[in-house]
Amino acid sequence: MVLPQGAASKSRGVSPGIPLRQPGISRIPHDAIEYALSQDAAAYRDISPKDYRLFQLADYICGIELTATKYDRNTATRTDQAFFGGSSSFKKNHLKKIRKKLLG
Repeated sequence: MVLPQGAASKSRGVSPGIPLRQPGISRIPHDAIEYALSQDAAAYRDISPKDYRLFQLADYICGIELTATKYDRNTATRTDQAFFGGSSSFKKNHLKKIRKKLLG
């Protein structure tokens, strides 16, 4: 959809003559997902709530360890720093608690 000349929407920040959608670009992710599903690249399985919690925990631990690696390599993002604080704060409040609970 292209807005007619002089009908720019200030609330949406759209300039006159600028398309609101780009169908070719928005189709790319859909095509990629369809291709992956057709290749059996993803399998959907019903899991019990107990198993789901274990998957969430594993994902959380992996995320914490990834963030620890980023802090160690000085590649932490602004989002990491906004969410966890500085390196020492992250290690004290998150990493230390997770590593204390590791098995073995």
